[in-house]
Amino acid sequence: MKSLYLDTSEGLKLGLLNEELNWIDFLDLETRRTSDVVHSQIVNILEKYNLSISDIDSVFLMAGPGSYTGMRVAEGIAQVLEMEGKQIFSFHSFRIPHFLGLENYRWVYPAFKGEIHVRNSSGSTELLLKEDFQRLVAENDQFTYITHGANEVSEYCQIDTTKNLSDTPEIILKSVRDQDLRDRPFYFRPADVEFKKSSK
Repeated sequence: MKSLYLDTSEGLKLGLLNEELNWIDFLDLETRRTSDVVHSQIVNILEKYNLSISDIDSVFLMAGPGSYTGMRVAEGIAQVLEMEGKQIFSFHSFRIPHFLGLENYRWVYPAFKGEIHVRNSSGSTELLLKEDFQRLVAENDQFTYITHGANEVSEYCQIDTTKNLSDTPEIILKSVRDQDLRDRPFYFRPADVEFKKSSK
């Protein structure tokens, strides 16, 4: 049986995986209208290999961090497929360094609203303004800085985990499957903070 990989946290990344969790095909589409194209792209990648959704055994879902609106698209599709009996695995991109056995790192990602999400390898997190983040990097050069995808903090990072996922999906996704992960979509702030009226 085959598996799908779906990530709508920023644009659309869609993959088809074989039984060994290696890529059969992978699509990386820059779009702000993910909900308009995701269904047709899933159909297209399946039809390209003479498959239908019934041939899919499981779905690996990137549960963020990323765009709040974007993540809802993939999660919605996953919930529909889950009701149809497909096994759904979901995980956060900041788990990837741990899956790869990396230590002494900081995983960083733009958190919108002018802030940077910083997560230490120990799991502690903080949101920093960009100038505070730049100061942190300058004062802590013993750390490896890691991000996921091309973004505004990429220039400070030595590792981009999208490359790890592209090059060695079997290592990362096997860890997700073995741990039976079903992470909920991750956003940077609790709802009472996210939807608080701005004082500006």
